[in-house]
Amino acid sequence: MFVSHIQQHNQLLQFCGVNAHHKNGVAERSIRTVSDKGRVLLLHASMHWRDGIDSKLWPMAVTYAAYLHNHLPNSQGIAPIDIFTGVQSPRHHLKHFHTWGCPVYVLDPKLQQGKKLPRWEPCAPRCSMFVGFSSIHSSNVPLVLNLQTGHISPQYHVVFDDSFSTVPSRSDSDALP
Repeated sequence: MFVSHIQQHNQLLQFCGVNAHHKNGVAERSIRTVSDKGRVLLLHASMHWRDGIDSKLWPMAVTYAAYLHNHLPNSQGIAPIDIFTGVQSPRHHLKHFHTWGCPVYVLDPKLQQGKKLPRWEPCAPRCSMFVGFSSIHSSNVPLVLNLQTGHISPQYHVVFDDSFSTVPSRSDSDALP
């Protein structure tokens, strides 16, 4: 059914042998670029946040790396998403990009609902990490990993610590995960 659908819509279908990576060089290079970016994101966050980052977060890092790869413009000012859609994506969305794995402070749900907290309780305790953007919600709604529960949820009222200045970093003698 797939092949007949391709032929009915005047599209070309080519096959190549197993391990014939040379037949699809553009796609293979993009896969390697995204994988390398994902590895860099994971290692960068791991160096800056000793207790927060784990190698189990690899899929989230690669997903965000693919998002960055598709939305960041090259030296000519063209992003891959521009080529794919045929229109230039708005550049004002670039200000919503944040460092993957950075600490995130989520406003207490009571305050989000308009209620009050006791005076000396923190308004946004640090127990969360930025792991990308939601694919279901608006394009700038961040996904936040709660380190205590392991739950990933979209959050609207957040403050990012892109420089990792509020968490202890690794020393040179500490091993990376």
